[in-house]
Amino acid sequence: QKAIAVRTSWKAIVILVVASFLAGGVLVVARLRTLGMLVIYFGAQSGFNLYMKVVLSSAMISEELDMEGFPAAFLLTGLQQVVSFFACGAALLVVLLPQLRCYSPQTLTSRRAWTAVVAFAVAFAANHGFNNFSLALLPVSLNLIIRSCIPLMTVFLHSVLRASGVSGYGSS
Repeated sequence: QKAIAVRTSWKAIVILVVASFLAGGVLVVARLRTLGMLVIYFGAQSGFNLYMKVVLSSAMISEELDMEGFPAAFLLTGLQQVVSFFACGAALLVVLLPQLRCYSPQTLTSRRAWTAVVAFAVAFAANHGFNNFSLALLPVSLNLIIRSCIPLMTVFLHSVLRASGVSGYGSS
């Protein structure tokens, strides 16, 4: 019974991701590049969320104690980040190696620039960690509702920071 449900979940995930890439590709070819990229992004993100829900919920921890579900969402997130870092690094080296002399990243020279990069990295990792943690505890529907509110919270925080006169948030 459980195996059939997991197999059905995998099929749904594959169908969602493949359909979003096909639809996004058609939109890109039809010269609707931004819309196509958004379809691909949201399809891949939803597919990844569903994939993580299946992984976190269906892993057998102990048959004797009848315990299911991966209890270490943050460990799983950390492993994903490490694997992604090395995979993306290797892919970038292969793609950019012939052009390596032409590309030079901007050097971080100020403490403010370093702080911004580190803060962004911590926020990005925390976002993925807490998302996986919530997927382990909440239904996917509630997780997606919460995540869909992120843009509203971003606009709210931006407005508050701009009104407070924090440096960098003034009118431009």
